[in-house]
Order: sequence, then structure tokens, then C-alpha cells
Amino acid sequence: MDDLDRLTQFISRLTYESLPESVVARAKEVLQDTVGVILGGMAEPEVAALAEYAAAKAPGPMTLFGHPGKVTAPWAALVHGTAGTTLEMDEGHAFARGHAAIHAVPPALALAQ
Repeated sequence: MDDLDRLTQFISRLTYESLPESVVARAKEVLQDTVGVILGGMAEPEVAALAEYAAAKAPGPMTLFGHPGKVTAPWAALVHGTAGTTLEMDEGHAFARGHAAIHAVPPALALAQ
């Protein structure tokens, strides 16, 4: 069995109840932080203009935070992802040297809605 097989088997058996409390707490913290920086970025003029463009170009059922327009899921993910990186306050992961949440949370929110 290779590493990818082991990883997929682990993930397929994973349940919320089996997660350590510290993992759940950190995930909530990262989610709250990510939504917060998205909200902050939505107030920037460039992001507001992108939201206006998206609402006009691709109307749909998905909410844009702080904006009256609704858009398709891909546009919601794009606008929120852009907003979340605009202020450069999104979370980071020192060991992975990246900002994983800002790439995962906006599409997850768009699809979850």
C-alpha cells in the first residue's frame, strides 16, 4: 500500500467525533479568521467593483458577504477568495509555507450554501 492509499483510507474512515478536540478548536479558529478577513476585504473598492461585476455577469443563488447581489458558486468563491487575500491578513501555515484556508474556505462556503 502506498502513501496515497493510506491517506485515502484514513480520510474515508474519519468522522467528526473521532477528531481531537484541539483539531476542532483550531479548525473553528481558522474558519472564523478566514471569514473575518473576507468581510474586511469586501469593503475594499477593488473587491466591491469585482462583486458588482460578478453580480451583473453571473447572477445566481449564492450570497456575497456584505453585498446585495447574488452570484453563481464559482463567482462567489472567486470574489470571496479575492477579498480574503486583499488585506493580506489571511491565516498562514508555517510548516506548509502557505495560506491553505483562503483557498479552501471560499469554495466550500459557496458549495455549502
